[in-house]
Amino acid sequence: MVEAAAILRRRWKGIVLGVVLVALLAGAASALWVEPDYESTASLIVQARPSGEGVAAGDLAANTSLLATYVEILQSRQIAGDVLARVGGGLSVEELLQKVRVRTAEESLVTAVTVRDGDPVRAQQLADGFAQSFLANLPKLMKVDNVAILDQASLPNQPVGPNIGLNVAVAAVLALLVGVGVAFLREFTDQTLKEEQEVAAVLGLPVLGVIDVVDMSKTRKGDEAR
Repeated sequence: MVEAAAILRRRWKGIVLGVVLVALLAGAASALWVEPDYESTASLIVQARPSGEGVAAGDLAANTSLLATYVEILQSRQIAGDVLARVGGGLSVEELLQKVRVRTAEESLVTAVTVRDGDPVRAQQLADGFAQSFLANLPKLMKVDNVAILDQASLPNQPVGPNIGLNVAVAAVLALLVGVGVAFLREFTDQTLKEEQEVAAVLGLPVLGVIDVVDMSKTRKGDEAR
């Protein structure tokens, strides 16, 4: 442990310099070369049939259990293909499905469809397209008509990615780990003898004297002063 601390003390400048450089490069790359992404979300609600003055508990439970099926339908190739037929966008079905995320809140009848895309207008159009396509196809697929659009997708005005701060932090941590590893590797592969104790240990002989490094410029200045 003491030896490891000594190695880090000797190599800390190189490690810190490497971390700073990598973090700066990661930040610059994220800001200048990574295309921004935008997200737009449309919400759907499963409607329960009223019973008297309220909603039947059985209907609520049944509709909640249907949400898992609805999520699978929303992420199906059939719905994605219909969305592309309605909206276009120049994407394949597989590419579109990689951009969509469907989520439901626990014990809620609301389903949110979020589309992430580099074009904010297209993200909005695709999110609305999923909601509209689902409403149009659900009666044919499930023989039910109990879903309505709760919120239409809005036009995003701020990108959600790239996360420059996160990229810089991850790059800095990785650079730190690599820097420490390189420092130890260089230390253990360096066969030069730096201390008199090392010389004595390797040769098995006592150290008779040590010749210090002399700064000749200071010596000449001293001589001139005299």
